[in-house]
Amino acid sequence: MGQKNILIVEGENEKHFFEEFKDYLTSPMEIKVCNVLQEKIKKNITGKKYDIACFVFDIDVLCKNNSQNQCIEKLDENFKSILSKKKYILIESKNLEDEFVRCSERISSFKELCSIFNCKQESTSEFKKKFNNSKNLPFKEGWKLKILELYSEGIKYLNLFGLKNNLKSNIKSGKNIFKKDSDKRLKK
Repeated sequence: MGQKNILIVEGENEKHFFEEFKDYLTSPMEIKVCNVLQEKIKKNITGKKYDIACFVFDIDVLCKNNSQNQCIEKLDENFKSILSKKKYILIESKNLEDEFVRCSERISSFKELCSIFNCKQESTSEFKKKFNNSKNLPFKEGWKLKILELYSEGIKYLNLFGLKNNLKSNIKSGKNIFKKDSDKRLKK
């Protein structure tokens, strides 16, 4: 019997991204949407055993002091509720769009990212809509995303997790979930 893996992502943009890049993952993963910093994971997910469970979220909510402790407690609760041999936490620097800009060979600003996706305005909502409607993302003209570098800045946010060592020790990067030759395959 094969591995059973799950990728729990914050929103529809992350879901679309991982669906488009599924061939680059080290293992097949079921993708579910749940903001693990603010919502409880549904029982139909927590009632199963997994080989690998990945939590993907952005850091913007955590950086707001008024909700930081609540978010960490919710994440800790969700993290403990998943039965898995390996658990990874992948943190986006600020948000998904910033992560894309940071990890692209060819773009250096949100404005340039919007341009690649043919946005009429430099608008987050328009970008998200265009992004979610895009197909064949790994080969998007002008992007050259270095996916092995994704989520590599998560370690910068260790101090936000306080004494939650079970969370801190599981903060990983794209290198933990994407195939090692992914960046080379994307350059073809």
